Amino acid sequence: MSNECINTSLNEALRQAGLDLANGKVASYIPELARADGSLLGLCLLDCEGRIYRAGDCDTSFTVQSVGKVFLLLAALERFGEQAVFERVGMEPSGAPFSELSTLGEFSEKPSNPFINAGAIVLASLASTVMTFEEFLDFVRGLCGNQTLQVNEAVYLSESAHSERNHSLAWELKRLKLLENDVQTSLDFYTRLCAIEASG
Repeated sequence: MSNECINTSLNEALRQAGLDLANGKVASYIPELARADGSLLGLCLLDCEGRIYRAGDCDTSFTVQSVGKVFLLLAALERFGEQAVFERVGMEPSGAPFSELSTLGEFSEKPSNPFINAGAIVLASLASTVMTFEEFLDFVRGLCGNQTLQVNEAVYLSESAHSERNHSLAWELKRLKLLENDVQTSLDFYTRLCAIEASG
């Protein structure tokens, strides 16, 4: 695919996504995220040859939030292997919101996948037994080819102060013996990874 074709496709994807922006809203349950400008949208693509394609508000920094779960899964797979990771989290769709409490204990003895909050907290707990958060951040920096990635401390503190649902999830995970570390360490690792800030 040519550079021009990729740029055209990226801009079209941005245009299509922009049509739905008015239907969405920023997360209101975390004060710092509630202040975000919901009209901003940026796309950035890095191809296998190292070429970067950008569209929209790429110069604006965004916290990665749930996108960080992808990096967490990669780190866990690299450090522990597929078997150890998927003994702790499943590979099935949950059919419920990402932060839903009812996905635990009803039909399964483990979170249905690593991309819901419960699954990510399990993997954050696992990762935190072998790496510091700074080592994880260095791992993410390496994957992104960006050594300047940092945690947005204001978002991190705001999320930490308003994470009642994730605390409930973590204590239920502890009850189910799915955490490899203590609740606070596991939650702190998870909350920090969501607050990693990036731009294109």
